[in-house]
Amino acid sequence: MGMNIKTYIRLRNAAGHLEEAALGYGKGCCELEMQARLYGGEFGLTWRGVDGEAVEVIHFGEWNRERGPDFLNARVRIDGVERRGDIELDPEDADWERHGHAQDSRYDSVVLHVFSRASRKRFFTRTSQNRAVVQVLLPAEMAKKQRIAASTSDTSISPEAAQGLIRAGAHFRLARKREAWLRAESLHGRDEALFQALSTSLGYKNNKIPFLLVAQRTGLAQAKCADGEARLFGIAGFLAARPFDEGDTAVRDYLRTLWNDWWKVRDKEERLVLPAEAWNFAGVRPQNHPHRRLAALAAIARDFRKFSTALSTDDTTVLAETLENAVHPFFSNHATLHSKKPMPECALVGAQRTADIVANILAPTLPVERGLALLDTLHPGSPISRAAKAADWLGLDPAARRKALGSALGQQGLLQVFEDFYPVLPDVAGVR
Repeated sequence: MGMNIKTYIRLRNAAGHLEEAALGYGKGCCELEMQARLYGGEFGLTWRGVDGEAVEVIHFGEWNRERGPDFLNARVRIDGVERRGDIELDPEDADWERHGHAQDSRYDSVVLHVFSRASRKRFFTRTSQNRAVVQVLLPAEMAKKQRIAASTSDTSISPEAAQGLIRAGAHFRLARKREAWLRAESLHGRDEALFQALSTSLGYKNNKIPFLLVAQRTGLAQAKCADGEARLFGIAGFLAARPFDEGDTAVRDYLRTLWNDWWKVRDKEERLVLPAEAWNFAGVRPQNHPHRRLAALAAIARDFRKFSTALSTDDTTVLAETLENAVHPFFSNHATLHSKKPMPECALVGAQRTADIVANILAPTLPVERGLALLDTLHPGSPISRAAKAADWLGLDPAARRKALGSALGQQGLLQVFEDFYPVLPDVAGVR
C-alpha cells in the first residue's frame, strides 16, 4: 500500500507514542547524559518556564572549565527579550539549594535553571543577591500504552502493506534525524555539529554519550590543535596517572607523547574529565575499543576540512575513501593505550562503520527526499538484529526480506517499525 508520513504518525500515536516522547528525560538517564543531550539540542530549543515565560535558547554558550554553572556566556530569549548569562542544569529543582548555589556568588550570572524533576513543594531559584532565576522543567517522557502481544494469525499483513509501512517508517525516522541535525547546526554551526555527530557514531551503541561529551567538552577548535589528541584522551579520562613501563616501546613512547601535552592543560581541564564509570568496555572487540575510536576521532579532527568536504556531497564514494583511509601511527596496529603487543594492522574506521556514518550523519544533512534516495542506494553490512527480527515479524517472503535488509532505507524503516509497533501491528483499514 502507499503510505505517507502523516498516516504513519497517526498509526504511531495510536500505538501509544506521542511526539514529545523523543525529547523525554527517562529515569535511566544520568546527569552526564542529560548535559550532553541538552547541549546538543535534543530537548529542543524553546520551552515554557515554570511560571509561563516563553524561553528560547539562542546558544548554550560554552562548557565551564572551572567550578560554577554548567554553561557560561549563553544567549537566551525570555518573553522576547534577549539575555546573556549562564545556565545551570540539575536533575531536580531543589538541587540548587542542596548544592549551595544560592549562597555562591559564582552563580549570580545564571539566567536559566534547567532541571528534569520538580519537587512536590514548589521551589524557587534565587541567587546570592536574592534575584529570581527563570526555571525550566524539561519535557517529561510520555508514557507508552501497554501493548499486548498478538497471536501469529493476527500479525500478517499483505506484502504491499509491509513495504509501505517500512518505507514510511524510514521516512519518519529520517525526518526526525534531520530535525535533530538542523537544531544542532543552528546551535553550534555546521562543522562543530558534524564533529559531535561523528564522535557519537564512533561511540557505537554502548558509548555514544561519553563520546558525545568528549567532543562537546573538547570542541573542534581545540581538537584540531597540536595537542588536540592529548586533550581528547585526557578529557575522556583515559590518561589517569600510571607507570610508563607497561607494554612495548611503541606503547611507552606514545603514552609519553600524550602526557607531555596533557600535563600542561590538565589542571584547567580537570572539571571536564569524564569519570571511569561513564564508559562501557564490556563485550567490545579489540578493533572497536574506545581507545581506537577516539584515535580515529583525533585523526578526523586533524584533517577536518577533508572530512567536512566529503560530508558536503551525497557522493558516498568520496566519504568512504576519506574515512577508510584514515590512519594513526600507533592505533593502526594497537587496540588500547595499554596493549602488551601490536595486533595485525586494521583500519581505524571500517566499511560497516562508514555505512553507519553515511546513514546517520550524511543522510540527515540532506533534504529528506534526497536523504531517502541516498539510503536506498546504500548497502550496509550485516543487518542489525532488531531489523532482521522486524522483517521476520512482518512475514516478509525471502526475496522481500533480502531486499529490505539489503538497503539502508529498508533497515532504517524496519528499525522504526520495530520500535513503534512490535509486537502488535497497526490495525487500520487497508493495513491488515
